[in-house]
Amino acid sequence: MDPLLKRRVRFAGFWATFAFALLAAAFVYWQVYRSDWLIRQPYNRHLALLERHIRRGTIFDTNGIPLAISKSGGPGRRTYPQGSLCAHVLGYLSARYGRTGIEGALDPQLSGMGARPSPLALNPLLTGQRKAGDNVYLTLDLAAQKAASRALGNRRGAVVALDPSTGRILALVSHPSFNPAKVDANWQALIHDHRRPLLDRALQGRYQPGSTFKVLTASAAVDTGTDTPNDMFDCPGYVRIGRFTIHEMDHEVHGHLSLAQALAQSCNVTFSEVGIKLGADRLLEYVHRFWVDRPLDFILPTRPGQIIGKATRNGKTGPNMRLLAIPSILAQTAFGQGQVVITPLEDAMISAAVANHGILMKPYLVDRIVDPEGHVVQQTRPTILAQPIRPSTASAVTSMMELTFTEGTARHLQVPGLLMAGKTGTAQNPGGRTHAWFVGFAPADHPRVVAACVVENGGVGGVEAGPVVRATILAALRYRMKPG
Repeated sequence: MDPLLKRRVRFAGFWATFAFALLAAAFVYWQVYRSDWLIRQPYNRHLALLERHIRRGTIFDTNGIPLAISKSGGPGRRTYPQGSLCAHVLGYLSARYGRTGIEGALDPQLSGMGARPSPLALNPLLTGQRKAGDNVYLTLDLAAQKAASRALGNRRGAVVALDPSTGRILALVSHPSFNPAKVDANWQALIHDHRRPLLDRALQGRYQPGSTFKVLTASAAVDTGTDTPNDMFDCPGYVRIGRFTIHEMDHEVHGHLSLAQALAQSCNVTFSEVGIKLGADRLLEYVHRFWVDRPLDFILPTRPGQIIGKATRNGKTGPNMRLLAIPSILAQTAFGQGQVVITPLEDAMISAAVANHGILMKPYLVDRIVDPEGHVVQQTRPTILAQPIRPSTASAVTSMMELTFTEGTARHLQVPGLLMAGKTGTAQNPGGRTHAWFVGFAPADHPRVVAACVVENGGVGGVEAGPVVRATILAALRYRMKPG
């Protein structure tokens, strides 16, 4: 054979072999190492076709009331009996825009495909049977969810209710909401709506908490021995800190009062002094203890709060302690103003730890997952997240929060025969009218429900957010107020 032709044949053979090896390697990579990822991609039409033959599992509330139902397979065949009531929890299921909420987080279980779906096992033509997904039972109490949503009305805001002894989420409301069954049809309107209806305000909305943050500051002061509930303070209606003057709302003068009374009357002057005595390091320590400003392992996306602006030192990003070291900023932070922003879930968690003898339980939303044959395949067990304060501190702060109802800013919210504890909050907002906050729990002597509410630009916390929390707690407790 001609030497030149031989070289060309060898050259062609080498590259043909190389190309074959490359294709074989790519085949092994995608079909073995990346098969799980590939099959779960939303653009995988084969998976979408298979899903049409699977009846998607039902999502129930804690009492077995259906929240999301499928009569057959496929994303377009999902119905939501409660409409927009639980939209941010359930999420949406769209072939075009993806899956969110529980629909997205538990898609492998609901779709019946599992974490590692096999097209051969799922294909009804090969198996000879129709597949069904697992059913999901949430911790949501539909009665509490309805009461919270009804009380919040058409106002923008959020409500979170949970059982402090277990961490079970009883209500999770965000307004404005949307109809998850009509996401495809309403998509453009939803994403261009200035009210941001797709934002889950309960888990991801960050607001200045105002005076509800005083629960954390009071807990830190009592727990460290910096102050006791009976320590006395003077409030002339303002306090000067360096060149900065902090005024009480409406220039109110509280006069001579104890720390417990200062919490009940929501005295900013007192808590400015408490914050400065605590110091930046100890206040920040208790912020972390209560799991504020820390990522939370939760089934739905959450957004950590922020106590102070961030700074980067030695390649690490953390709170800008130089800012918190400024006495006037530290003082404002202590009563929930300044740069501090938290979510309604975090606000509820602070009071939940106080209500639960100083133990913070990890919040959870899914109670159990049940297969089509009725077998429980996954059951959530309550888990301790942290113990930010001692039991004695929790007891003392609970008594202080009870004063809010008996002689403080929530006297008008008292319920006959029910001992309650709580805290009002009216947070100044640079963008407009004040945000209205309230957090409370009941029964105060044996807490079963903690609820927090924020009403965006709502005004006074005790007037606007307080009734929402009360209605949510009463519904969760199945409490019926007697007429008269």
